[in-house]
Amino acid sequence: HTRFYVRLYRNSNDTDSIILVELQKADGDSVDYMACVRAILAAAQGGDADGEMPLRRRCSSLTLPPSLVHGKKIIANTFQNEDYAVASSVQCAEDLLLKDRMDAVQLGLDSLILLTDSEKSHASKSAANAVLYGDSAGHATIKNFIFDQVNRRPSSDDNDQEDRSSDFAMRQEAIMHNMALAVLGNALQTALDHDRSSLEAIVISEEWMGDSGIVNVLLSELSNANHRTHDAYHAARCLAIMLEISPEVKKKLAARGLENVMKSSRRVGRSRHSLLANECDAALSLLEKRRK
Repeated sequence: HTRFYVRLYRNSNDTDSIILVELQKADGDSVDYMACVRAILAAAQGGDADGEMPLRRRCSSLTLPPSLVHGKKIIANTFQNEDYAVASSVQCAEDLLLKDRMDAVQLGLDSLILLTDSEKSHASKSAANAVLYGDSAGHATIKNFIFDQVNRRPSSDDNDQEDRSSDFAMRQEAIMHNMALAVLGNALQTALDHDRSSLEAIVISEEWMGDSGIVNVLLSELSNANHRTHDAYHAARCLAIMLEISPEVKKKLAARGLENVMKSSRRVGRSRHSLLANECDAALSLLEKRRK
């Protein structure tokens, strides 16, 4: 289900009786929400549900309540193309990442966390491809932004802050780093479920396994579990998913000392972060199976 608010505003002194329509999502699927937004705004502008519109503006998966019936047909029937709704939602998230306002960027990350979650969004495959494959998926901006935020690790030492005025910016960077790790974990899980061979091809590349690759960042996060436990949880989740991709990937991760780092992080998780402990247990179980 998708839940959102519709607010109507009118200036009491406005003789033209112009009404401002505002929509705000509370929770649910972003794809369905965006389709609802288009249908409602089209109705607010006096659009005709029976009128011809470009095929790409239609979405057959949308269902609106009877209160939005326009004539004898539901306005949502104007939007028949689910693929367009999915692409539009991913594009909307990408556009938000390009904004120069911190709140807009975080909203874009929030959208990607939802869109890449296969249990909550039917756009998860497209969103995961955008995160992991970038150019080939037509969304280089999304991949570059997520990878940049993953690599931009916040300091674990408060004494590194030279100016207290920068505290806010540093906190926001830490939040975006954590959200980017969450997006990466969701994308890996979705890709694992849909196309394991293609996923293996990218995670054994230099971008992931190199000296400055993503794997090094994830291992570093686990090593700093005492300081940034929530980040360590997302890193452990990413690495646990990667262990399931193939024996070759598992062998490469084991050679990087993953087992010792997981054991150390598990001790931290057992004392104060059960989700971290669970992910470490899962990863260590997979490594144990490799030895057998």
